[in-house]
Amino acid sequence: MLWGTRVAYDFGPQMANLNLALGVKNIFDHAYYTRSYDDNNKGLYAGQPRTLYLQGSMKF
Repeated sequence: MLWGTRVAYDFGPQMANLNLALGVKNIFDHAYYTRSYDDNNKGLYAGQPRTLYLQGSMKF
């Protein structure tokens, strides 16, 4: 099971409708594999590593 979280804040019209978000994917950084039907890597693919991200957007 993969766990992630994201928090965001909307600054509203005072700051040009700015929205900032911070998130983490694969919080526990668990090593896992998925199976595939094709023959590349004998059907084993490593899962996504822990990822931190900052996201910003503005409406205009």
